Amino acid sequence: MLKFLRLNPRIWGIAHSPVNLELICSIWSETDWSETTNLTMTTLYENMTVWLCRRYLARKSTSIQISRMEVYEKCRPELTFLETLAFEGMTSNTIILRKELLQKVMHDIGCLSDIYSDALHIGILKSFDNGPTGNQIQLEKNHYFVHLSFQEFFAAQHLVRLLNSTTRDIAIQFIETHKYEKRLQLVFIIASGLLIQSENTKSIHTFWDAIFGDPHDLVGIRHMQLVTVCLDETQCDCAVPHRSQSISLLLNWIRFAFSQNNFKLQETIAMTINSCSKIQNLPEVQIEFASLLKTEPEYHKSHIATFIGNLNITDPHNKLIETLLLQLQHNDEKIRATVCYPLGKIGEQAGKSQVIDRLLVALGDPDDQVRLSACSALGAMGEKAATSQVIDRLVVILGYQNKKVRWGASSVLRAMGEKAATSEVIDWLLVALDDQNVWVSANACRALQTMGKTAATSLVIDRLVVALGDLVQGIRSTDLKGANTLLELFSYLLQWGADGDARLQKSNIYDGIDGMSLKLFQLLIYTHDCRLLPIFVECCLMEEIAVMVFGDRVIMHFEWVAVETRIRNSEVLWKLCNAFYDFGLKVLDCRPRNS
Repeated sequence: MLKFLRLNPRIWGIAHSPVNLELICSIWSETDWSETTNLTMTTLYENMTVWLCRRYLARKSTSIQISRMEVYEKCRPELTFLETLAFEGMTSNTIILRKELLQKVMHDIGCLSDIYSDALHIGILKSFDNGPTGNQIQLEKNHYFVHLSFQEFFAAQHLVRLLNSTTRDIAIQFIETHKYEKRLQLVFIIASGLLIQSENTKSIHTFWDAIFGDPHDLVGIRHMQLVTVCLDETQCDCAVPHRSQSISLLLNWIRFAFSQNNFKLQETIAMTINSCSKIQNLPEVQIEFASLLKTEPEYHKSHIATFIGNLNITDPHNKLIETLLLQLQHNDEKIRATVCYPLGKIGEQAGKSQVIDRLLVALGDPDDQVRLSACSALGAMGEKAATSQVIDRLVVILGYQNKKVRWGASSVLRAMGEKAATSEVIDWLLVALDDQNVWVSANACRALQTMGKTAATSLVIDRLVVALGDLVQGIRSTDLKGANTLLELFSYLLQWGADGDARLQKSNIYDGIDGMSLKLFQLLIYTHDCRLLPIFVECCLMEEIAVMVFGDRVIMHFEWVAVETRIRNSEVLWKLCNAFYDFGLKVLDCRPRNS
C-alpha cells in the first residue's frame, strides 16, 4: 500500500494525516486496485466519500448493496449541502465555518435542519463550541471539515456542478478571479480531474478556456504551475483542451531557466514537476530533456543532469537514457560525474541493463569523483545492480586510496544486501572494518548487517566486536575531524558560488526574504522611478507571485493573501505592464535549439 501511495506525491503528503490515513486503510481492503496504475487525488477522495456514505446509509438501515451512482443519489441532499458550504468557506478564505455562514448556506439552498443533521452523521463535517458555557444546539456552533483536503474536494465538486448548470457564469467568474491563489490550487486540480471523468465536453472546454483566458498572470510562473498540475490530474488526457499549449508552456519555462542560468527558478520548476505523477513521464517532456543535454552549452550540462536527477521519473524514455549514457563519455569529468545521478535514479525505476553496464565502466574512470558518483548511482539501484561483474569491481574499489571512493563502494554493497554476500565480499568488508576512516568502517559494518545470516559467521562476529570498540573510540575523537570536514565543505561551496553566475548570488540574497517584491512595488508607487521595474519583475518571479491588472488596479497574489493597489499614474502603469510583457517574450522565445 505504501508503494502504491508513493505513486502520487500529493496523496503521499495527505496520507501523513491520521484522519486521511485511517480512511485510506479502510477503503484499501474493499477496493480493487489491480487495474489502477496511477492513483489521483480525485479518485481517492471519491472513494473515501463513497465509503463514508455507505457507512452512513448502513446506520440508517439502508441497504448498501447498491452502485456508486445510487449511493450518490441517496445522499444527494447532504452532499449538496456539504459542497456548497465547502465552496463558500473556500471563497471567504475560512476553515472555521461560523454559524452565520452555515445558516446562510442553508437558507440559500433551502436546506432543512434534518438534512444538516444527516450531513453531520456522514462524518466529514464536525461541529465544535469554544464558548465558556457550551451550547447543545448544533446549528449555533461553529463547524469544520475533518481535514482541509475534504473541504477542497467538496468545493471542487460544487465548482463542477456550477459549470454543468445554467449558472456556469458564476463558476467562470470564480475561476478568473481566484485561479492564481495558491490556497485554492487543490480545488482547481480536483475540479480538472472531476471534469475529465464526467466527459462533459462543454464544461471541460469552459473550465480550461477560463484558466487560459484573461486576466493573465503577467509574471507567468504561477500560470505555468497551475496548468501543469491541473493537466497532470487529468493524467494528461488527450481530450484536455490546451494540452499541447500547457506542455509547451512548461518546456518554455524550463528552457528559460537554463538559458538564464537561474538555479532558484530551476528548483521551483522541479518542485512543480515533482508534485505531479504523470508530467515528468511524458515522452515529449523527456525528449526535451535529452535535447537540452545535447544542445545547451557545456557549462549548463551538469545543471541539466542534476535537474533531471531531481525529478521522480518512473517511466524513462529510451532517448533520454541514450543521451545520458552518451554524456558518460564526455571529456569533462564533472559532466561524467553528474550524469551518474539521473542514471542511478532511472536505473532504480527501470533496472535497465545498459545503464548498469555503463555505470560499471564508470567505476573504472580515472577520476575519483566519477567513480564515487557511479557508486552512488549503483547504490540507488540496490539489488537491481547486484550482478557478478559489478560486485567484483566493487571489491577492487574497496582497496583504493581515496577514502570517499572506498566509502561509496561499501555503501553500494550495503544497498545490495544479501545478493552481494559472497565470501570474497565478506572478506573485504572485514578488512574494511579496520579502515582508518571511521565512516568507511561504519559502512562496512552496516553492509555486513544487511547481508543477514549469510554473513553471520563466527569470524565476522568476532571482528565486529573488535571493530565496535574501535568505532566508539573513533566517534569520541571526531570533533576536530568533523570541524575540518565542515570547513572543507564550506570552502567548496564558497568556491562554487564564486565561480557561478552572478544571478545565483542574487537569488541567494532574495531567497527567504518575504515581502521584497511588495516593498519594491510600494517604492515604485511612491517614487515613480521606473528603473525599479526590472528588479521588481525579478523579485515577483523569485517569490512566485502572480500579478494581475484590471484597469488601474494591480493585484499581487501572494501565497495566502492578495494585495490590491490602484495606480493613478497612467505612465507608470503602462511601463509596469510593458516590463512584464517584455519578460514574457523572453520566456516564449526560449524555443528548442537545433540538435
